[in-house]
Amino acid sequence: MVSNKEIVCKSVLTNSGIEPFDYSISPYVGCEHACVYCYARFIMRYRAGSEGKQWGEFAHAKINAPKILAREIRAKPKGVTWLSAVTDPYQPIEKKYELTRRCLEVLSAYKFPIWVQTKSSLVMRDVDLLAGFPEKDVGFTILTLDDDLRKKIEPAASPVDERVAVLAELSSRGIPTFAFVGPILPVLSDSEETLRPLINELVKSGTKQILFDRLNLRW
Repeated sequence: MVSNKEIVCKSVLTNSGIEPFDYSISPYVGCEHACVYCYARFIMRYRAGSEGKQWGEFAHAKINAPKILAREIRAKPKGVTWLSAVTDPYQPIEKKYELTRRCLEVLSAYKFPIWVQTKSSLVMRDVDLLAGFPEKDVGFTILTLDDDLRKKIEPAASPVDERVAVLAELSSRGIPTFAFVGPILPVLSDSEETLRPLINELVKSGTKQILFDRLNLRW
């Protein structure tokens, strides 16, 4: 069982420190997707296991995030904003709270460039809003075409075929898209037999950017 609860935050538009992003926004603490390779497990050091829960077993909603963002953004220079650095902005809890959508509404009003990265087909819910940004990139993390492997390493993320289909739909609507193939997993997803079909499918989706990353063993 995933533990969901509401929390309040003091800040939400944080300096990224990762090129080419100026800011990052994480509307939630924790992530229900429960990816076994996730580097963001370092959060556990600061959350004391979230009442004994393991990574993937809790997701806390920063219930005041859109309000805080509306206050902070007025004092910030315009910059590329990444949703999200340490949590998936479209994990299942977003269906209830819509914090990502409400934050996007604020960013849109101030015409901030955005980079949205997810493993969830729920992003299609906000295609009307995303299309209105003058500068945006929207994409999916996709490690493999093998959905049986996906169930083991990303148990609560959207099926692989759904992600590829949404990537193609976004591209067909003229929204700049990307695919993030990362981390590449030794033995599991690093062979030519695995990567070549994946790359071919991503190219067919219409995306113009395919990014690769190595496995980070340090949380």
